[in-house]
Amino acid sequence: MSAEVGDSDPDPVHDESRLEKYDSSYFFSNSSKKPQNEGVGSVPSIEILPDECLIEIFTRLSIGQSTSSSACVSKRWLKLLITIRSAEFRIQEDENVEFGDDGYLSRSLEGKNATDIRLFAIAIGVTSLGGLGKLMIEGSTDLVNGVSDTGLSAISHYCHSLRVLSLWNTPLVGDQGLLAIANECPLLENIELSHCTRISNYGLAAIAENCPNLIYLTIESCPRINDLGIISLVQSASRLRKLKIHSLRISGISLAAIGYYGKSLDTLILGRLPYVSPKGFWLMGKGPGLKKLESLTVSSCSWLTNAGLEAIGAGCSSLKQINLKKCWFVSDHGLVTFVFTSGSLKSVLLEECHGVTQYGILCVIMKLKSLVIVKCMGIKVLPLNMNIFSSKIRSLSIINCPSFGNIGLTCHRLRNIDFSGSIGITTSDFMAIIKRCTSGLVNVNLSGCLNLTDGVVSAMAYDHGGTLEQLYLEDCHGVSDLSVMAIAEACKTLNELDLSRCSISDFGIAVLACRAEFNLQILSLAGCCNVSDECMPFLGMLGKNLVGLNLKNCSSISTGCLEQLVDTLWRCEVLS
Repeated sequence: MSAEVGDSDPDPVHDESRLEKYDSSYFFSNSSKKPQNEGVGSVPSIEILPDECLIEIFTRLSIGQSTSSSACVSKRWLKLLITIRSAEFRIQEDENVEFGDDGYLSRSLEGKNATDIRLFAIAIGVTSLGGLGKLMIEGSTDLVNGVSDTGLSAISHYCHSLRVLSLWNTPLVGDQGLLAIANECPLLENIELSHCTRISNYGLAAIAENCPNLIYLTIESCPRINDLGIISLVQSASRLRKLKIHSLRISGISLAAIGYYGKSLDTLILGRLPYVSPKGFWLMGKGPGLKKLESLTVSSCSWLTNAGLEAIGAGCSSLKQINLKKCWFVSDHGLVTFVFTSGSLKSVLLEECHGVTQYGILCVIMKLKSLVIVKCMGIKVLPLNMNIFSSKIRSLSIINCPSFGNIGLTCHRLRNIDFSGSIGITTSDFMAIIKRCTSGLVNVNLSGCLNLTDGVVSAMAYDHGGTLEQLYLEDCHGVSDLSVMAIAEACKTLNELDLSRCSISDFGIAVLACRAEFNLQILSLAGCCNVSDECMPFLGMLGKNLVGLNLKNCSSISTGCLEQLVDTLWRCEVLS
């Protein structure tokens, strides 16, 4: 056979006369007729055809289910189909394909389903619709059947309009796969590479150089990417707007390059970079490139110091939001200098930054619209009460900071507060904020505030009931039916209420249900041991508007009553 399709054949792929000598009995082993010249003991099969003949057959198939099924026959057929361009197939429309909300045709492969065979079947199955626009692959540790460079090459052949690619835990995908995507998917805008152990600087550089529309890029836990890869990336990807770098073996040189070349960046996320020195952050801030940066997140980078933070504040003139997590060398001095230097700054989040104290927090409140403090154990109650006035702050969250308290805040425009888990805040602190806020609170979370009383909740209800929409009082044991009565009477706009493990009884539920103008949609009573079967009729009345009801661990409610309530409130999701 191979001699008949020799190099002297002018067009061995498209010479139809070469196929005429074979009838159908030649290709199928269940035929009673054996082809001529077949050796004794051999099994007639289409597999004896040379590659050129198979390719000619494949190009006559309708692209879609036929080609997808063919790709699943054998690895040989898969590899041959990959070599055929989408334009060579017959086109067959597929009316059963759905597009995502972003307008892209999307597919996702996870775990054992993430294989080259399945990826190829998807790729050629959607070619008639222009190919995939979004592909997400979450692989596994399978080093035999997982997605490899071959599968990505199939995508590159058939999905030239690919715009979003996410690769997570794909140990068989390397630079060749990325190179194929880079060469044939010029519209790529968003790529995520996470735990891709075989991808190196070469593959990253290919994407940066050949995908001019690249604007979003995530690189996480890719051990073969180092400073050279990051430098090449920021030099070539001139339109890059969002960059996330996490768990890479890079040094301060990479951050210096970002600070110099990242002229289009508006969002930068840096996480777990143990080899970046303090000077690296300082050089990034001093560089001329980050003038458009609006959002910066730095997490688990212990070498970010006050000097680096101050340089970032001075150099990033458009910065509006900063999130610092586990940056232990940042103190009050660096924070205050940074906030007062950054002319556009509106929002600050600090999580587990133990070098910051309550003094620094109170100093920066007056300059911000949003401040979030989480688990900062350096915050202690000040010996003197500081009276702080802020006309800007809209949202204030002090979460799981047990020693925060003794505050004298006057925040007329405050709309959202979250003091969950901050057990040091006293009744006087609560009352001061409630009385001095004149714009009306909207969202309030006081879960776990052990000093909270009925008096505070009642005052909040009567002063802010016209604007309050969400109220969370979980684990506030000092809150009883008296608070519920005030809420039912004054909070006309409330749609979500959490009273889990509060001292609420059946009487409180009855009061809520009897307020005709009450329009509560989500109610949580989890762990309220004093709520019993007696309140079932009133929960049924509330259920006319409820879409969510949490009755978990309500030990005084019987199983029978719960089942009956679930049947009654068939429109409401009841957790029990």
